[in-house]
This record gives sequence, structure tokens and C-alpha cells, in this order.
Amino acid sequence: MPYDRDTLFATPLISWQQVRLLAPQPQWSDGYRPAGARLLLLQQDRLECELTPEVSGHGAGGRRFLCDGTSALWLTPSRPYRMRQPGAGVRGHLLCLHGDEPSHAGRRAVSLQQHLALRRWQRALHDGLIEPLALEEALLALLQDVLAQRVDDAGAAPRAVERTRELLAADPARGDTLAEIARAVHASPYHLARQFRRHTGSTVHGHRTRLRITLALQRLAQGASDLTQLALDLGFASHSHFSAAFRRATGTTPSALRTISTARAGAGAADSAR
Repeated sequence: MPYDRDTLFATPLISWQQVRLLAPQPQWSDGYRPAGARLLLLQQDRLECELTPEVSGHGAGGRRFLCDGTSALWLTPSRPYRMRQPGAGVRGHLLCLHGDEPSHAGRRAVSLQQHLALRRWQRALHDGLIEPLALEEALLALLQDVLAQRVDDAGAAPRAVERTRELLAADPARGDTLAEIARAVHASPYHLARQFRRHTGSTVHGHRTRLRITLALQRLAQGASDLTQLALDLGFASHSHFSAAFRRATGTTPSALRTISTARAGAGAADSAR
């Protein structure tokens, strides 16, 4: 799968890269075995992964699951994988560990606070406000915290739960009711609500909000300036509704994060003009 890769930081122990997939991959890719252990945290959109028993097996007996902004994909040399994605432009952070692979491959949960921490460290790195040793330890701690989560085994969850994740990730801005979502995934609303919370640790509404806020972090980093339009684009009823949800989830406001992102973008433009 063709992608851009920009190395932000690297030491002999860990490297941190930003990646962007360049072209749609609607069909399953060929099997691939990574050279080293790596953790992919999506910033926007989604992709499907299949952990395969062997590279040549093309998924025979493999395990498939969706990755979105609420989850991370942990890949290791001991487990081949393949991917597919609905379109180009999927972006993510990639943490590559050079050495041991301390946990089994699979999907892990990622918090909004961890996404926000990466944004803050990226800004501090750009501004020269963080020492390499401090950043190296912070990245390792984040990776270890994510890996400490149990493997999110999609095979153990009811199909309706995984289909709900797929539906929400495809368009987080949609305002479907629980009954409409349940009908789309062929389940009863009561059963879906109970099973979704049991297998994900979140309500359906809470999961959708996390997807929206994760997408907001990326849009703000890309320079989105009209917060009212951003709120409506993401499916919130108003700017105030968006701001309240954003503050509850991240501890800061979208306007404060926008100010920081705008200042950083301005500094980058000034640097390139010198």
C-alpha cells in the first residue's frame, strides 16, 4: 500500500513517524510481515486489518477487524497482516519499536488524551521545547500504556458490535438514532446498547463522540478556522455543543487548540520564508 512517511523523531530504541496512505485500497493487500514491532494510531478515517497465519495464506483462518480513531493497530514480525481501506488520505502516527515485541499483535484502545499528548509533543518538538530524552521516555510510556490494554479481539464481539463500529467510523457526523443504527446492523436497540458497552467499554453515543473529537483534533491541526462550520461538519448541533463536548473530552477548548495550531502554522511559514 503506497504511503508518505515523515519521520518526526528517532532514537536507536524508538522512532515516531507520520504516515498518509496515498491511494485507495478497496481490495485486500498482499500479506506483509513487518520488519519490526510498530503501533499505528489513526488520526482520521479508518482501515480494515487482517492478521493472517502466514503471508501466503491470504487470510485463511485469519482474524479481521476495523481500526479507527478510537483504536490502535499493534503489528509484530511474528504475525503477518494485510489491509484494505475505502479511500486515499488515511493519516496516522506510527511508533516503531526497535527491539523486543512485548505483546501480541492486535487492536488496542486509544484515548483522546493520548491523541492530544501526541499533538502536544509534536508542537513542543517543532518549537524546540522538549529534550530528546524526555520525548523518548514519553513515547515509550504511551506505547506501553496502549499495549497494557487487553487485546481487543474482534472475533469475540458480536457481529452487530463490529458492524456498528464500521457504520460510525464510515461517517461520524451522521446523526442516526440508536433504533436506526440497530436496524442497519440487524439487532434490537436494547441488545445492541448492552453488547456494545460490554465489548467496547463505551456507549454507542460515547464512541461516536470520541470519533468526532479525534477528527476535530486533526482538522484543527490542519488549520480549520471556522469553529461553527467545523462543529456542523462533525455532526454537532452548534458551536457551543461542540465546545462543551470537546472540553469534557480533552480538558481544553477547540478555540484554544486552534490558536496554538495557527501560531505553529505561522511559525512554520516564517521559517520556510527565511
